[in-house]
Amino acid sequence: ITKEDEILSTKINQIKKIKDLDRSIINIENFDLKPLVIGEGIIDKYLFSSGLGKSGKDSILTLKNLGQKSYLGGSYAVANNLSQYVKKVGLISDFTNKGSNQNFIRKNLNNKIDFKPFFKKDSVTTTKTKILDNNSNNKVLGLYEIDDRSLSQKEELRLFKLIKKEIKKYDFFIVTDYDHGLISKELFKKISNLKKKIISTSQLNAANSAYHDLKKLDKSDLMVINFNELISFFKRKNLKNKDPLFLGNKFINETKVKNLIITVGSNGSYYLNKKKSFYFPALTQHIVGDKIGSGDSFMSLASLAFMKNAHPLIIMLIGALSASFNLKGLANSISSNKKSFFRILNNLII
Repeated sequence: ITKEDEILSTKINQIKKIKDLDRSIINIENFDLKPLVIGEGIIDKYLFSSGLGKSGKDSILTLKNLGQKSYLGGSYAVANNLSQYVKKVGLISDFTNKGSNQNFIRKNLNNKIDFKPFFKKDSVTTTKTKILDNNSNNKVLGLYEIDDRSLSQKEELRLFKLIKKEIKKYDFFIVTDYDHGLISKELFKKISNLKKKIISTSQLNAANSAYHDLKKLDKSDLMVINFNELISFFKRKNLKNKDPLFLGNKFINETKVKNLIITVGSNGSYYLNKKKSFYFPALTQHIVGDKIGSGDSFMSLASLAFMKNAHPLIIMLIGALSASFNLKGLANSISSNKKSFFRILNNLII
């Protein structure tokens, strides 16, 4: 038994001692919630290759193309994940009126999703392509096709009117911000004034590292972020202490975010607010897979448990379990299904 297994066993025992645990689990298994997801949709494309060696005429590595596969990512994947656990999911996401991506997106969205596309003028579907070496399974190169232009005032007003109209049918917001131009600070402020709870996530990526700012999503009832995103937030300051709990508390005290979950990959996750903090280990110690989409999977299921007022340890357990399914495949090719998810959950804590 490893040290990590011992920590997990201790935390599971703590969960078993939670007052009204049985009632809590029954409550969670009945996710009679209606979330409205808002954020950029992404297509994750993988090109499979094998190395041929150096080019005879140029100082470049040449690769043999072995085929490709594409998967829905971003807000599309979040909505798909949620749709397996609730009766209805709303989705408002940017959408292009160009090319063949429209059919691919609509075909791969679950039919329980009420998709309201927002057309961003002269835009493209955000497509993130990774070239994989089949022998090592390592990513060789990434190619982004994006239009991260901010919305015009007229476009943003049109988007907010759509959000204001749709939220009447739903219980709470899930805002997934990848900083590709859809969600502005001003728009989020308007959303936060609509008096519905907001669970948010804000991704640090290669395209937004220069201007990524978590404070854009201030006043979130729950924010779920990776530790790297928290490090980035404090980059303007001299970071002598890089402890997740220390920085998380610092962040909570500097913002109006009510609850924060920090995921730290194989080192687990932290849940904190101004009154208390909790730690839960990862369930992915023995799983080596593609990390793309795992944070979104964590956030999707954790948000439902949060809205059911579950104990923070249960919220993180549910998020970690969802992420463990995702890590078994490329991007969002494998996600948890309700039956197997709750079978494993009940085996762990009942």
